[in-house]
This record gives sequence, structure tokens and C-alpha cells, in this order.
Amino acid sequence: MSGNEFFYKDKDGKKQDAALHDAILNDGDHHAALQEGKEAARRAGISEDMILKLYAPVEGSPKPDPDKKK
Repeated sequence: MSGNEFFYKDKDGKKQDAALHDAILNDGDHHAALQEGKEAARRAGISEDMILKLYAPVEGSPKPDPDKKK
């Protein structure tokens, strides 16, 4: 039985999720994590309109510091 995690299939049809986690775990790069999440959503067949809704800023949530150095 397969888990209910969010994943995508690579070019060989194998389930993958490392790219979703790597951007978060490697230096906490918020922008890279957002971009990879959006790409994974596209690979999963989610429409651009829905992706915009899913990744819309939430009022009151902290915003990443663009000047933060890694």
C-alpha cells in the first residue's frame, strides 16, 4: 500500500519527492522551496490558476527576508 504523500513521477515513472524537501532542508531557501513546490504541482497536473490560489500569500503570515544571506 502506498502512502498518501505528495509526490511526482520522474522521467522513468518512479515516485519521487526529494526535490520537494531538498530546497527546504538545504539552507532553508524559501524562494527555492516555493518554486520547486510549484513545479511539482505542474508535474502533478494542477492548473496554473489553481497553483496561484494554492500559493497565494496568507494575510498575517511572516514574509521571507529577501536580504537574508545564506
